[in-house]
Amino acid sequence: MRKFVYQKFIRDKILDHMLGQGEQPEHHILNDQDYLLELKNKILEEGSEITLDDHDKLLEELADLQEVIDCMLNAIGENSHAVKEIQDKKNSKLGSFGKRVFIDTVAIPDGNEWIKYLESNPDRYPEIKGDIN
Repeated sequence: MRKFVYQKFIRDKILDHMLGQGEQPEHHILNDQDYLLELKNKILEEGSEITLDDHDKLLEELADLQEVIDCMLNAIGENSHAVKEIQDKKNSKLGSFGKRVFIDTVAIPDGNEWIKYLESNPDRYPEIKGDIN
């Protein structure tokens, strides 16, 4: 038998499937803090697997994301209704993403409160030096 490092947070029934296949997984049950961390990591993993050229695969990945979100809500003692309330408030105040607006660059007046935030994230928001007009 060959052995591999796996280091993977898995769905509940996969362990039984592995055991049924004669595999010998060494595993442990995550504590609350590690569980939330692995759920966060799983959101990033599943999000990176989204493909836009296959509708069925897209729905499958969205279902995976929804499962992780539902588990995270349950882990923190919340439910989808709490998220929906916050979503509705944010949409009322800031709008949704439905209009597909994408900002390429922005010129901000000196003294604007956003400058400090943008400067603190130069890799994400590099400043364009020189004449902007």
